[in-house]
Amino acid sequence: MYTTKDIKTKGGFLGLSNNTQKSVEEYTMNGTIHIKPDSTEVHTGSTTKSEACIEAIGAAKGTGKLVGTSIGAAAAPTVSGIPFVGWVVAGWVAMFGGDQGAEIGGNMAEDLNKNC
Repeated sequence: MYTTKDIKTKGGFLGLSNNTQKSVEEYTMNGTIHIKPDSTEVHTGSTTKSEACIEAIGAAKGTGKLVGTSIGAAAAPTVSGIPFVGWVVAGWVAMFGGDQGAEIGGNMAEDLNKNC
């Protein structure tokens, strides 16, 4: 017996698209989850590849956050003139720019890096 679950997460540029991941759980006769080894996984050198991938994504996220925050800070004076809440919106624009820049930078590094 097995169950299938569809897990939906936000993804893509600015989180506007939906990613669906299918999860299948297989059960034994007594109702416990059956755990089987994943034969598609390559064990030789996989640690080195994952470390290089993590390092590249982390560096790209840091750079992307810096660029995104700079763009958000450049756009902040246009919204700071809003009465009463302009200063809050200006800070939010800078933070939103940094978060989106980090996400875009990490995705680009993961797509372009051969080790990922």
